[in-house]
Amino acid sequence: MPAQAAIRHVAGCPECRAWQARAEQVTRSVRARSVEAPDLTERVLAAVSADAAARAGAGQVAATRVRGRAKTTWLRWTVAVIAVTQIVLAVPELLGIPSLHFGHGHGLHAGREDASFDIAVAVGFLLVARFPERARALAPVAIVLAAFLTVTSGIDLLSARTTLLHEVGHGLVVLQAGLMWGLSRDGGSRLAVRPRAA
Repeated sequence: MPAQAAIRHVAGCPECRAWQARAEQVTRSVRARSVEAPDLTERVLAAVSADAAARAGAGQVAATRVRGRAKTTWLRWTVAVIAVTQIVLAVPELLGIPSLHFGHGHGLHAGREDASFDIAVAVGFLLVARFPERARALAPVAIVLAAFLTVTSGIDLLSARTTLLHEVGHGLVVLQAGLMWGLSRDGGSRLAVRPRAA
């Protein structure tokens, strides 16, 4: 049957029109199968939120690191300045030049021993100022030294065996102990010892 005659027949025949509608429906369902896409809205929004939180967290970590470095730098410089001061105060006594120690029960030999000890401890502090990760090793020594100097100086002051002016130098050791403790917590944890090539 020619196409135009078929179209005219279908237009006038309800049964053929119903058959044609069913055939078109079958053809559409075979050619275009429906595909169900998963709803990813929640996952996408959660990923965006997590990314924003991660960026905010990274910013806070970076700010904390900057503050930590600034604090560690301040502690290191303070340790270095006090260590140099300790050396400057000890050198005259090491050379036998009269200082605060003379006239307070110290002879020349004992004064030189004290000065040698003070310089050795100050050099240790200078090393920690340069390598703050080593503060954890020196902090206990500095704290014990400061504790014993505080106790013995207090006893000697109360029994009038020394004067407050004479004990001022020991205040530097007490201050250094506090700085060592601070560096052992800040510098030691942030600045790991880097292995050196053999």
